[in-house]
Amino acid sequence: MCVQVSTQASRLCSQAAYIVAEGLAGAMFWTVDFDDFADQVCGEGPYPLIQAMKAGLWSPGSQPLTLSPANASLPSPQSPTWSPSSTSSSTDIMSGGHSSTATPGVHHNESHHVIACYFTNWAQYRPGLGLYSVANIDPYLCTDIVYAFAYIDTASLTLTTVEWNDADLYAQVMALKSVNPELKVHLAVGGYSMGTWPFESITASMSNMETFAGNAASFLRTHGFDGLDLDWEFPGASFRSQFSQLCEALFQHFSVEAQASGKPRLLLTAAVSGYKTEIEASYEPQIIQHSLSPQICDMIMSGTLNRVWMDDSRVPFAYGQRNSHWEWLAYDDVQSMTEKVSSA
Repeated sequence: MCVQVSTQASRLCSQAAYIVAEGLAGAMFWTVDFDDFADQVCGEGPYPLIQAMKAGLWSPGSQPLTLSPANASLPSPQSPTWSPSSTSSSTDIMSGGHSSTATPGVHHNESHHVIACYFTNWAQYRPGLGLYSVANIDPYLCTDIVYAFAYIDTASLTLTTVEWNDADLYAQVMALKSVNPELKVHLAVGGYSMGTWPFESITASMSNMETFAGNAASFLRTHGFDGLDLDWEFPGASFRSQFSQLCEALFQHFSVEAQASGKPRLLLTAAVSGYKTEIEASYEPQIIQHSLSPQICDMIMSGTLNRVWMDDSRVPFAYGQRNSHWEWLAYDDVQSMTEKVSSA
C-alpha cells in the first residue's frame, strides 16, 4: 500500500509506479540521513520518503493510504518495531537468492525490488537534529546499505579509509546484519571529494587494475562488506573504455576469489550519471552490464531462471522456481539497453 505522508512522498509513490512499469530493479536514496529519520522535523513518521517509495515498490497497484503521525506505524531508532524473533521469510533474488525477513508494520518485499540507501561517514559531524549515526539505521528499512566513502591509495593501489573512525563504523554497520541477515552492505569508493585522478591512476594499465581488484577484495573481506560500489564522477570520453576495463577486472577477480574462498561472490555496482550526454560519453552499457549485473545472467545461463521478453515494458523478464520459491524479475540486457538508448 502506497503511504502518502507529504507532497514529496506522494511524488515518490508516482515514481515507484514508474519504476515498476519500466521493469527497473529498484530505487537508490542519497542519503538515508537526509530523510526525517527520527520524526523530529516533519511530524510524518520516521523515514517518510523512503517508506513511501518502499511501500510503492513492494506493494504496487494498491490504493494509497494517508497516515497521520498518530496512526503511522513506521520503525524508528528510538522505538524499533523490528525484532529478529518475529519475522517471516521469502526469497529475494536481487539479494543473492537468500531468505529475506519481514516484520510487523514493515512492508514485505514480494516484488524483489531493491531499496539501496547510502550512509555517509560525515553525517556524524552534523550539529543538532541533523546528527546521524549507525545507531539511527533501521536494519529492515533498506535492502542494501552503501557506506560512503572509501578512497583509493594510488601508491599501494588499494582502498583506504577516510574518517578517523571508519573501521569502527564498518563494524557497527556490519552488526546490523546480525539483526537482519539478508541486509547487504556495500562500500562506495570515490565520490565528488576524492575526484577522478585516483581512478585515472589505477586504470593507467591492466596490471594496475588487476592489482587494485585483488587488494580491494581483500579489504572488503577483511571488513565484512558484501560488495563494492564504484563512484567515479565521471569517466568522460577520455576514460570510457578504462571504466569498462576496471569493471571487468573487478568482476573477474571477484569471481575467482569467490571460487577460491567458497564465499558468495562480492557484488559490484556503480553510481553513474543520469544525464544523457554524460552517459553517452562515459559508459559502454553493452560491456559493463556483464560485470555490474552478473547474478541474473548466471541464473539464466544455468537454467535456474527462464528469460522472456515483455513487449509492453520493452525489457526482459526472468522467472523460475528455486528452493520451493517462485522468483521473478524484470531487468536490463543488451536488447533493452539498446532500445532505451535509441528512443532517448
